Amino acid sequence: MDITPMTGNTKSAVNRSRRGGGSTCPGLQDCISIPSAPAKSNGPFQLPGLPYHYQDLEPYIDEATMMYHYNKHFNGYMTNVNNALQGLPSANLTQLILNPSSPSMRNNGGGFYNHGLFFRIMCKASRSEAPSKLLEDAIVQSFGTVANMKQAFANAASSRFGSGWAWLGKFLLSLDAKWITILQPGVLPSGKLGITTTSNQDTPFMNLTDQQYQYMIPFLGLDVWEHAYYLNYQNQRAAYVDAWWNIVNWSQVSYYFEQYASKNMVVPWIEE
Repeated sequence: MDITPMTGNTKSAVNRSRRGGGSTCPGLQDCISIPSAPAKSNGPFQLPGLPYHYQDLEPYIDEATMMYHYNKHFNGYMTNVNNALQGLPSANLTQLILNPSSPSMRNNGGGFYNHGLFFRIMCKASRSEAPSKLLEDAIVQSFGTVANMKQAFANAASSRFGSGWAWLGKFLLSLDAKWITILQPGVLPSGKLGITTTSNQDTPFMNLTDQQYQYMIPFLGLDVWEHAYYLNYQNQRAAYVDAWWNIVNWSQVSYYFEQYASKNMVVPWIEE
């Protein structure tokens, strides 16, 4: 169930409780002004509600980071996409970013898609559980063990230079004809799971002339831009990556794998 973002009054109370009513800031989270929830947007896309409260991912992702990430960054990408699509009553996000029509659509459309998937595959630590049997079998077939996959993912995410994303997905020789046919030499055989990283807001099924990743259908993605973790972890990206596994919603990830990626279909995290 989607959860409505907290109101400005609630967030002010959060700030006051953090600061203890004084002017001294004991930590980075205490020195920032929490953004208000964004207003309804004009355009074909709206900001989807989160399936948890901002504070539910603590201590692994702090409440202040979630508020900024959702209300500022996620909302900013959506707003820019809507501005580029003025006059259109509806649009298909995955089709828009499959062959981006401009650098703006590549960056903002990719950012909107990537963040939407990212926020949907997290949950309270108590609900994280484990991959489904089908997904676990696919992981074991490709990596040997789930632990091996996590280590390979952590290595890729930690070594991604600059801003970008780390992905677990299904490598393909071609994407389903419903989207586009992509023939890329060197891609692992269809059906194999793998890990890749992308820079900035690129998504690994984008058909780009300057792409530097292996094409895949991702069903799990981690934001390794500093805005995703700096308040809690500063420059310790590896610690953030390691902690993040505690709040992965394996039920949702398994659903995306079984219903879409395993069938060679791009994951539509919003209804399209």
